[in-house]
Amino acid sequence: MGATDRLSSISVNLGDREVITVTQDVVQLDDFYVMRIHTEGKGEVRGEIIRLSEDPKHPATHLFDSPIYEDVQGLKEWAVLALQAYREG
Repeated sequence: MGATDRLSSISVNLGDREVITVTQDVVQLDDFYVMRIHTEGKGEVRGEIIRLSEDPKHPATHLFDSPIYEDVQGLKEWAVLALQAYREG
């Protein structure tokens, strides 16, 4: 998995109102943790920190969500610090 791999882009049509497009990327934080990035229509991003499973029979584990950020770089920086704090307990 590269630094960022595009997963999917989903568009939702709300009838006469608007179309919302949600794009998801995955950023590998280290060998065991990734962050799924959710980019929403207004250019805001939020993340979901996930612990990968070593056993393919078991799914990955959602650990926590990030606050909303205006850009991906700020979100990545927050994720690295949040993961460090999580590990240190």
